[in-house]
Amino acid sequence: EAKDDPSGTPITMVQWLRFGPGRFLHMFGLARTDVWQSEFMRMRTLRDGIEPK
Repeated sequence: EAKDDPSGTPITMVQWLRFGPGRFLHMFGLARTDVWQSEFMRMRTLRDGIEPK
């Protein structure tokens, strides 16, 4: 958890790393803490929808 410097708004962050044979995915997301639960689910859906080629 952190705060946006200019506005002082609380934010929450997540970082995912996925590794596979010869490839990796590095994803970083952040959202305001007051909407974190819904945004976190959207980020997970996005992350899980990415298929390595």
